[in-house]
Amino acid sequence: KSQTIAFERLPLRPVLDAAVEVCRLQAEKKRIEVKLDCDPLLEANLSPHLFEQALVNLLDNAIKYSGEDSAVTVGAA
Repeated sequence: KSQTIAFERLPLRPVLDAAVEVCRLQAEKKRIEVKLDCDPLLEANLSPHLFEQALVNLLDNAIKYSGEDSAVTVGAA
């Protein structure tokens, strides 16, 4: 049985903030600053849970493969 994914028109910033928060402790352990560059009014059609999950995966990899005392920037436009 196929499953339908529900998309909603939502602001991106809160989903990005949530993903950054999930990865904050991992980043702090390596003294990596996570920067977020996203207009608060930017919206997209998305499934917030799945989008956050994908972002957490990308951030986790970025933090894992970045050197200590560096920065990771998440940007959306």
